[in-house]
Amino acid sequence: MKLRNKKTGEIIILIDHIFDNYKTLTELSEEWEDYEEPKTEFYITAWGDIREYTTENERFAFKQKLEIGNYFSSREEAEKAVEKLKAWKRLKDKGFRFDGFVRDVIYFNLDEEQIQNKSVLMDLDLLFGGEE
Repeated sequence: MKLRNKKTGEIIILIDHIFDNYKTLTELSEEWEDYEEPKTEFYITAWGDIREYTTENERFAFKQKLEIGNYFSSREEAEKAVEKLKAWKRLKDKGFRFDGFVRDVIYFNLDEEQIQNKSVLMDLDLLFGGEE
C-alpha cells in the first residue's frame, strides 16, 4: 500500500516504522492519504480515434466510458474494437440486419447475395467469430 503526503505530494510505500512517528491513526491520516498509481486506459472518440487517459485525471469521464464499455487496457484492444465497429457499419450499409436470438443462437436476416458475399462473411467472422 502506498501513501501520499497531503502537503508535499511525497509518495511512500507503507511500512511499519512510519507508525513510530505518529501517536494515533487519526494523526497519521491528517498528513497522509491513500495513493494509487494512475492507470492508463484507452478509449474510442466519436471520430474513431484512439486516445489514452489516466484514471487519476479523468475520473468522471472514465465512469461514463465504463458504463458503455468504451475503455480498453491496451491500444491494440481499442484498435480491434474500432475494426469491429467498422465491420458492423459495413454490414448495415449492405442491408444486413439482426433478427434476434433464441437461447444461445443469434439469427440474422441474410439474402442469398449476402450469403455469397465473402466480405459479409469476413465481417461476421470479425464481429462474432474471433477471440474476445
